[in-house]
Amino acid sequence: MNINPREMPPSAEGPVSQLAGYCQPAAAWLLLSALPEQMRRLQCYVVTPANVLIGDDAFVLWPQEGYEPQSPFCPPEVVAGAAPNEQSGVWSLAATVFQLVMGRMMMNNRGGQVQRPRSKVPFMRSHDDWAPLSQLVQRCLSYQPQLRPSLSEIETLARQQYDYWHLREMQPPARKRTAGPSNSGPADSDLWPEPMKATGRERPF
Repeated sequence: MNINPREMPPSAEGPVSQLAGYCQPAAAWLLLSALPEQMRRLQCYVVTPANVLIGDDAFVLWPQEGYEPQSPFCPPEVVAGAAPNEQSGVWSLAATVFQLVMGRMMMNNRGGQVQRPRSKVPFMRSHDDWAPLSQLVQRCLSYQPQLRPSLSEIETLARQQYDYWHLREMQPPARKRTAGPSNSGPADSDLWPEPMKATGRERPF
């Protein structure tokens, strides 16, 4: 779905899809803390990077009735014919965060169309700071809806993590050492994002 700019709220800067590949932890946790309440209030459980808008220091869910054909953000049970509900909304929310952080959609950009009970969800990892987000996204992308966390659980965890990251980002950067062996490590650009490499154990998508 393409959002008509003339139909967006006055404060909206555009769809969140423009952050794909550049989404940092604080922004990801802010999105996860803001959208669950909006999804419940609007009774809208269809979430994609196209209908999540960037507002004034916030994210706004723009209601959408259904998914475009072949949308990689459509959960597997909705692909099979089920109506969108809270559990499927959790999957779509996590798929959106995955794409914003990694700059690509999982499973060869086909998402729920090809996900199966034994499909391995790629782990978003680069360094330990991202582990809580990666673990939550993996749970949300479970093939079985009953294994996914609730919107309330996501909201609670995300608020805690956002407070931590917001405070951390407000701290002044540490001074860099000009000499010493500890400066020989790889640059941040070499660590994130990293390609998803097959281990040889998972099934091909």
